[in-house]
Amino acid sequence: YEGARRDEVMLAQTAAWDTEADAQEFFDAYARRTERRYNSATIIENKNENGIATRAWRTNEGAVYLERHGSRIAILEGVPESVNRRKLMNAVWRK
Repeated sequence: YEGARRDEVMLAQTAAWDTEADAQEFFDAYARRTERRYNSATIIENKNENGIATRAWRTNEGAVYLERHGSRIAILEGVPESVNRRKLMNAVWRK
């Protein structure tokens, strides 16, 4: 998604895996990739409760949110600080 300015770009994606183990493997790999991709990445959330794993980072290019529900994953990348992440993530899960 693009904002009003050229540098306002946000990525939203979902993935479904054959098993929870496969999803967890991708989740962990994407987390490592995020920390390598953004030198300035600061972890702001790291939870695993009630079958939902969540990791979030603040970066110099916007926030990155990664969520796993069983064998499904949702990713938001480049989220501006002003955006309500929970509402946005809920919208991604509804699709």
